Amino acid sequence: MIEAIMQQTILITGASSGFGAMTAKALARAGHRVYASMRDPRARGGAAAAEVERLAREENLAIRAIALDVLSEPSIEAAVETILAEAGRIDVVIHNAGHMVFGPAEAFTPEQLAALYDVNVLGTQRVNRAVLPHMRSLGQALMIWVGSSSTRGGTPPFLAPYFAAKAGMDALAQSYALELARFGIETSIVVPGAFTKGTEHFAHSGKPADTGRAAAYWSGPYAGVDDQALKGLANLEPADADPSKVAQAIVDLVAMPHGRRPFRVHIDPSDDGAAIVNGVADRVRAQLLERIGLADLLHPKPETQPERNLEMPFANFKMPEAALTKAQKEDLVHKTTQMFVDYFGEAVRPTTMVLIEEVPDGGYGRADEVFVIPDAYRAKE
Repeated sequence: MIEAIMQQTILITGASSGFGAMTAKALARAGHRVYASMRDPRARGGAAAAEVERLAREENLAIRAIALDVLSEPSIEAAVETILAEAGRIDVVIHNAGHMVFGPAEAFTPEQLAALYDVNVLGTQRVNRAVLPHMRSLGQALMIWVGSSSTRGGTPPFLAPYFAAKAGMDALAQSYALELARFGIETSIVVPGAFTKGTEHFAHSGKPADTGRAAAYWSGPYAGVDDQALKGLANLEPADADPSKVAQAIVDLVAMPHGRRPFRVHIDPSDDGAAIVNGVADRVRAQLLERIGLADLLHPKPETQPERNLEMPFANFKMPEAALTKAQKEDLVHKTTQMFVDYFGEAVRPTTMVLIEEVPDGGYGRADEVFVIPDAYRAKE
């Protein structure tokens, strides 16, 4: 586990429930000063804000609920001004606020799509315009975007408006990452899969306004497909899928050395393929930046690390000739990854692994090379 080294002042949006609430609590328990923002702290009888106050009081945590509506520039500016007046700085911003809808794409009005885009995409822009003048002045800060595996993974039907909005947010995050790096602001995109339990995303998802158009699907050739899609997603999800791992991934990101954080972290128990597609797309993106001479925009300048005087560790390392058991494979992956870390530094851990092909007998074939693939498949301690 990566331990927090110093307290950060963190603003997280959409912290009244789901990933946002879990993350706010986890960050506070890790020793950070957290502003858990929510559109209306009085909503639902003020239960979410009361829970934050209880945690602060009973566990002596530096966490506070604060009103922030991502649809309102005055609301955002007031929240940012309050935080700066109290804490003096904002080190980390976590874009988590979002909304989901479910139904036939045709049955959603253009106004509904615009409203969803307003929350999921324009909301991040409003927050950025409020916080970035201050964050740029710090010379070192972190921006985390909570995305979705749906932007590049498998996409079931009836979630098109949500998928489109999340893809828009992901594209915005990628460009912001390049444009903020020279100011010392690092970007990481956290990519959760479809957690159907433990959050309220599906339970609170919006419905199409045009019920007549929707009925053409529900009572026509797509009758029952909505239930089949939702049940199928739920069945893909392992029984031990834990949405709190998204919160822990964010805690770990905050604790990592500046300039050495992975650009993406996938937490997808169902493994819908987003990690593979993102891995290829992000590498193509990096190669383009290298070709046009702007590779330095991929990461802020890392914190100074002690010089290493190590010999290349692979000279005496022999790959196995026979098939491996699963336990042997895991041990090999761990040892090889550790050699990379020892030689190149901790920054390589999120993207280093040994290529080991699975073979029909249930074992694993020999490893022929070491190469970089998405961090969802990284070796773990």
